[in-house]
Amino acid sequence: MNENIRIFLDCYIEDPDPQYGVLIDGAWGCGKTFFVQSWLKGLANDESCVMKPIEVSLFGLNQVSQINDAINRVLFPVLDNKYYKIAKSVVGTVSKAVLKCNVDINQDGKNDGTLDIQLDPLMSLFNSQEHINKEWFFVFDDIERCNIDMKSLFGYINDFVERRQFHVIIICNSNEISQKDKPVFAKFKEKVIGRSFVVQPDVSAAVDSFLHKVPSNDFTLSNAKVIEKVFWATGFNNLRVMRQAIRDCNKILEGLDIDSHNDYQCMGYRNFLIRYIVITMELAKGNESLLHGLCLGPVLEKTLSEQELKDISILRSKYDNLGKEYKLNVLDTRHIDILIRNIKKGESLD
Repeated sequence: MNENIRIFLDCYIEDPDPQYGVLIDGAWGCGKTFFVQSWLKGLANDESCVMKPIEVSLFGLNQVSQINDAINRVLFPVLDNKYYKIAKSVVGTVSKAVLKCNVDINQDGKNDGTLDIQLDPLMSLFNSQEHINKEWFFVFDDIERCNIDMKSLFGYINDFVERRQFHVIIICNSNEISQKDKPVFAKFKEKVIGRSFVVQPDVSAAVDSFLHKVPSNDFTLSNAKVIEKVFWATGFNNLRVMRQAIRDCNKILEGLDIDSHNDYQCMGYRNFLIRYIVITMELAKGNESLLHGLCLGPVLEKTLSEQELKDISILRSKYDNLGKEYKLNVLDTRHIDILIRNIKKGESLD
């Protein structure tokens, strides 16, 4: 399904005058941003494509002017470059939208000259010739995590689509739009969004990407398929949590001399890998009390409610197939508490 979205986005970018935006929707952690980043990477490697993205995360932004600032840093990187020190004074012989910057080329703390900068590249982009501004398109992420008034935000984005006629891609988790803003969001979708897609977790691609990021580990690399199966067994489609579990596991296994020809040793570390990911995912789902309930034993289990016992039973049976395939008790009570303490508090596994 995600491949169909990719094909559509390729066609959307090639459309010279779409007059609508595209919504990429999905739950937090499902891989929406990862999917779009992967598509953008492919676009950058396509020599026939002249379109360039301006990516803006709206996470925590409070004012529309902050969006302008973020766009300007993409259009004019010098505004966000540590090699330049922006002077406090604004000089304006022709326009007040000019800054005089001190240039420190060799980073020795001394001024190597000055540079006048147009403060609002975005307005220059808007006012440029059509063949220039159509080289750019906009990707707005984290709408549901934005603190800007939704009417103002959607009006701002609508201006890019309808009046400015730019290509616009919006990434969000629509289920997390607040109840008071849902009517505004619905009207925005009806007016501005031409196509909406829900991204499904691309576990194979995500795991491959996670495993090759630092810290990487040959042992976890060799168990990529196992990790995929663990992910699906948890029933928790959050790739962000999976990424953290893999990174933490790699740190623990870093420096260990694992003999790939020693089947018994490899099986032991594989079992650890499976349990570590499972416990990490279950904790992220908010199931810590159920995990502790598994460790109570038959006597203390009698103190639990009927619903708690039912939930514990469901949790225990959820990993039966995984356990049968790899010949282990995934939720072995001897390992649960120590793994929880390591994951939550950083305590040693020794």
